[in-house]
Amino acid sequence: MSNKNNDKYFYLYFITASLITIAILILSLISTQKIPDVGFKFSDKIGHFIAYATLVFVWIWTFFKKNPINVIQNTTLFTIIASCIMYSILLEVLQYTINTGRNFEISDIFANIVGTLFGVFLFKLIKTSVYE
Repeated sequence: MSNKNNDKYFYLYFITASLITIAILILSLISTQKIPDVGFKFSDKIGHFIAYATLVFVWIWTFFKKNPINVIQNTTLFTIIASCIMYSILLEVLQYTINTGRNFEISDIFANIVGTLFGVFLFKLIKTSVYE
């Protein structure tokens, strides 16, 4: 694939990752009254897990497609993981400080971190099966 095509796909991946990041921001800060109840106790934590697994996976994939060496050598990988975890903490703090009817919950941060680590694991699993 030519470098121009790589750049085109990088921008597509980058826009997708950015939109997921914005969607998580909006979903994290809207009132819980606007979010439907699905009827089981840990659905909120599962949502956090899936959101952050998706977030980190898409960001890693974006930069892997742009420069695989940096991601494989963990240069970019560490930055993406740390950024997702810090984003998670920032959004929880914002929930505490902004009156949206949402609360700061350590268990949400824990679910986000576990989701982030799962997203990294999933990326490495797919990368290994496809590229090696």
